[in-house]
Amino acid sequence: MNCLLLINRLLSQPDAAIRNKDAIVDEMRKFTEAFADPRQSMDNGNNNIDELRPLLQLIRDSISTDLEILTARVIKILLRKPENRARMGKQGVLCIVRALTRQLTEITSSAAEIGNVVLNTCYNGDNVQFFLDECGLPPLIHLLLSQDMNVIASALGALQGICFVTNGRYAIRKQANVGAFETEIYIYI
Repeated sequence: MNCLLLINRLLSQPDAAIRNKDAIVDEMRKFTEAFADPRQSMDNGNNNIDELRPLLQLIRDSISTDLEILTARVIKILLRKPENRARMGKQGVLCIVRALTRQLTEITSSAAEIGNVVLNTCYNGDNVQFFLDECGLPPLIHLLLSQDMNVIASALGALQGICFVTNGRYAIRKQANVGAFETEIYIYI
């Protein structure tokens, strides 16, 4: 987890995404390679909460696509821990929704990774409500228009995760303007 400490230290400096981009990218690559396999433990039995704010602030802002992809991958990995998901809060979810909303103008290669972040975020029921409150559903559904099967699969996974919570199922039915039975069919296709 030394990579994460270094990433956060680099991000804390002024104009970090510009001045320290190469170092940040290097550390993020090391981190994502070390924890690419979801079965691999990140914490070695340590349930400490990781500092997500610098990463969430970075992905909230408009950044280069390569840095956005890596940032989303790091966040996705960190959100495997229930403690990190529980600590996201409304402000953290808002950062993810802003990154997702940028995909409305042009679906980029970072869209699939952002969709995966939404999926991991929404394993927490409170985060589903925050996601819905911050109008995250329309840009997530917009990803289904992509020609990239990875983006579509990521969006469908996130939608399925949202459907595990009652208010999520209701919101998707309302957004899609279909009945409960029809929504169940669409979500599982």
